[in-house]
Amino acid sequence: MELKKIQPSQLYLNKEKLAKISKNLSLYGIKKLMPLPVKLLNDEIIFTDGHTRAFVLWKNGVKKIEVYWESEDEDLFLSIKHLRIKDQ
Repeated sequence: MELKKIQPSQLYLNKEKLAKISKNLSLYGIKKLMPLPVKLLNDEIIFTDGHTRAFVLWKNGVKKIEVYWESEDEDLFLSIKHLRIKDQ
């Protein structure tokens, strides 16, 4: 899928994670990265995870990435996890 068509849903990136993923990309290449999870929300395709990987790929000029669509069960899990975080 074209990277530019996917909307991030996370507002910041961790500096250490960014460095680690950048190093792994330079060592192992794009083929070793797992597909990134996406879902459709209000007619937009959004990332549900993998924001740092997506940013590193974009910064390295990658135009298309492998994705997978999350299922309803995963959506429910993410909603419950989000509620627990907000309550703490």
